[in-house]
Amino acid sequence: MTAKSSKRWVRLVLIGVAVAAAALLIGYWQGKVVASEHKARLADVWPDLMAMTTSERALLVSLSMACHLEEIESGDARGVVDCLRRGVEDPDGMLPTGMRRDETRQMLDRLLGGYSGTSG
Repeated sequence: MTAKSSKRWVRLVLIGVAVAAAALLIGYWQGKVVASEHKARLADVWPDLMAMTTSERALLVSLSMACHLEEIESGDARGVVDCLRRGVEDPDGMLPTGMRRDETRQMLDRLLGGYSGTSG
């Protein structure tokens, strides 16, 4: 291998590393954006979202990812609830670690309590 070809390989590796780093940063940023959108939508139903237990928030995060909560219009609390219910039933959706579908459904129902669709 000549010095010229070695430099070419080093340059290609550096370009590859730069592209991979850029992809990771873009993915991280996009994940933060979606998480922020989910948090805002969930707060339409649960204004005290951050006061919930970790397991309650984990349930809502899992369901919001399963139903693509970011696609629901901001301020549409009924749409948020319907989306989360779809998330429970999604056979491909991830449930919180150690929870069965029926447990997930019961916990969501408990969190919703007497939710009327007009306030949290």
